[in-house]
Amino acid sequence: MNAIVLLGVSGALALIFLLLKPLGVRFASPPGVLLVYWAAATAIAALVFGDASPPAGSAFLLLCGFAFALGYASMGAERKSPGLQIHAPAMTRLVLPIGFIGGILSGVLTARANGIPVSLTSPQSVIATAKSITVLRYSGELRTPITASLALAVCFTACLAAHFVPKSHRRFSGLAVFLPLAGAAVSTILSTARTPFMAALFMTLSANIVSETVRRGDTPRLNIRGSINLLTAGLLGFMLFAVGFLTRYGSEALTQLKTVLSLYAVGSVPAFCQWITTYDSTLVPPSLGQTSFTGLFPAGQSAVYGFVSIDSSSTTNLFTAFRPLVEDFGRLPAVCLFFFFGVAAALAWRGVTLGRSPRASIVASCAILTSMLFSSISSVFSFTNVCLSFGLFALFLLFCRFSTNPAPSAHAQPALGGTERKTRSSQLRPRPSRHQTAPLSALARSGRRPRSGKNRQRQLS
Repeated sequence: MNAIVLLGVSGALALIFLLLKPLGVRFASPPGVLLVYWAAATAIAALVFGDASPPAGSAFLLLCGFAFALGYASMGAERKSPGLQIHAPAMTRLVLPIGFIGGILSGVLTARANGIPVSLTSPQSVIATAKSITVLRYSGELRTPITASLALAVCFTACLAAHFVPKSHRRFSGLAVFLPLAGAAVSTILSTARTPFMAALFMTLSANIVSETVRRGDTPRLNIRGSINLLTAGLLGFMLFAVGFLTRYGSEALTQLKTVLSLYAVGSVPAFCQWITTYDSTLVPPSLGQTSFTGLFPAGQSAVYGFVSIDSSSTTNLFTAFRPLVEDFGRLPAVCLFFFFGVAAALAWRGVTLGRSPRASIVASCAILTSMLFSSISSVFSFTNVCLSFGLFALFLLFCRFSTNPAPSAHAQPALGGTERKTRSSQLRPRPSRHQTAPLSALARSGRRPRSGKNRQRQLS
């Protein structure tokens, strides 16, 4: 029965997205990302974990999605503009290799701080390093130096800035935007921490959507190429998780790979639904944002929780981004906050599409999209290096200039069809006067003699 309720929530979220379509809302806009993403997550959770999700938690997810859509729609329909051209110095391309190096350094520095030797050129050394770090993590003895966190923040910043640097015309230069993401992948393989790679992946995807929206002046449509890119990103994430799982537990745990991947992908949904049905807000005073935004409050409460059992064979310590929000403000205030989140998302997205305060709008939109994509795991703002990366990204945008795209001319309009094209061309071409003298060459070919000016004047009179 609970699985049917969760499937109903999934269908309701998808229906809310369809009702927003007349306002110009598309899949890549903030409400599209939130509603479609959570519609898919709840549907997969219902199919995988069955009745493990109580209806009360499912209803809360539906209310939050509805409140966000209502806040976004209250700001009116989405608007369009000619878009902006992004001008950045050629030297900003150095951000890409710097981000790649920062990701690798994060994993290497973590291993060295715990006395673990590592050699990136030896697969056996990488596997041994990953297993040693895993043992230290689950025993609570793993130390993460501040230099490793700063290096990872540089990698995150490069993931955001990759789609705003000037493109080179060299062959395969388009793949350079994924260099920071590759650095985060190496860090994940070494440290077996999957959260940094997911944050880097979602930042890259969010920056791609926002940069295209800035250039177009309109939310991009999900075409065939975009669908292929999403599938490629999903396949890349799956392969990386598989490699990380094998380096952590060895090939003997290959039979559990399917269960672990599904648990990490959507196991937070039933975990949150079970938690919120038993949560008593009167026992714990509200922390007023210090859990959801731990990265901004050094003395705030940690958003890392202990493991709980979802069913007889699955455990997880992920509870989505909704749990810290409920702990900060309570159930009903959290739903109300989603309404204001929708209003803020509409204002930021309008600034991106219309080119108003582009730097602030770009940073805010990237942060909003990243937090939505990361919401199935935890609050993305509970990590200090993530918050620092958005600040560094804002500084990077100071080196960029923005200019309005030229308005399309009459010749740049899409080709008109058939008769209408002929009518337009006939209006633009000057016609000869009825009394205009024919050229001498044409008269010579016809064998006629040209009339004198006197006879021509008599004929006109």
